Amino acid sequence: MSQTRPSYQQAVTHALKAREAGDIVTARRWAGYAARLAPDQETPWLILGAISKPRASLAYYQQALNINPNNRIARIGIQRAEKYLGQTATAPAKKHLSGKFIPTANSTDFVRRRPALLVWLTAASVLAIAAFAVWGSFASLQNIVASAHLLPSPTPPLRLAVRGNQLTPTPTFTPTPTPTFTPTPTPTFTPTPTPTSTPEPTATERPPAPDTAGNLTSRPSQIGRDEFWIEVNLSSQQLIAHRGEKVLKSFTVSTGTWVTPTVVGEYQIYVKLFSTNMAGPGYYLPDVPFTMYFYEGYGIHGTYWHNNFGTPMSHGCVNMRTSEAGWVFDLANVGTWVIIHY
Repeated sequence: MSQTRPSYQQAVTHALKAREAGDIVTARRWAGYAARLAPDQETPWLILGAISKPRASLAYYQQALNINPNNRIARIGIQRAEKYLGQTATAPAKKHLSGKFIPTANSTDFVRRRPALLVWLTAASVLAIAAFAVWGSFASLQNIVASAHLLPSPTPPLRLAVRGNQLTPTPTFTPTPTPTFTPTPTPTFTPTPTPTSTPEPTATERPPAPDTAGNLTSRPSQIGRDEFWIEVNLSSQQLIAHRGEKVLKSFTVSTGTWVTPTVVGEYQIYVKLFSTNMAGPGYYLPDVPFTMYFYEGYGIHGTYWHNNFGTPMSHGCVNMRTSEAGWVFDLANVGTWVIIHY
């Protein structure tokens, strides 16, 4: 059964609810998704500005201002973020107050040092109060952005395709070979020998080689008769989509290299994400589409950074063409079996 993707309005609503609950990571993900759906709308950029640090918020507020030059929230956000950053940058230099202390003729050395100490203490207090006030005003802006009048009317909550309890995968999977049928040779009639003829021996017929060598030929016992499941053949670099005993489609994919191999075994999808960021040693991939994680950080997903399908070159995931990954994503659910073998 295919799943409906969240709309722009639903993404904004989820971002606000997550922010109100204090879940900044989820709020940022939903706001970013809304910005990708409707980059010409100012609301997602305002939310991103409100939940980001001052330096990053400048870029988000500026984007909102580019969309609507009359947006008051964006102007206030830029001014206060710049003020906070400027105050932070110049704070180390402001260690003295203007003016001089002129001692009287009868002042002693001790009397001269006391006002200097007071000047230092006063300056430090003023700087601390100023920095705290600026940050407080910047934080208040974050509450302004979440006001209801900036946002679309609320929509019913969207159920995410996420299951909390990750299933424990089977460490390895060894497919059981299906016995190959070998026809019994037909007995050849041998005529009675005569002085002039000798019968030629009849060649034994060989069975034809199967077209799907290496693929599973039957449904694993734990999978239902009409259940959708996924097979990945690392040897042929193929992903085969099944429903029960029927093969629906086959795709050429790119799996892990010998340095970062794809895991082998029987797993189940534990979370589906329309888009997610991926990072590891030496790489960062934003907005990876149609991601289906089945074991720890291993998943099946769309690919926009290469087109070398049929060649192992991933960090362990199963790379698919984005359109093909979307097709599998629509049919798969949390709990769908993924069988990986050589």
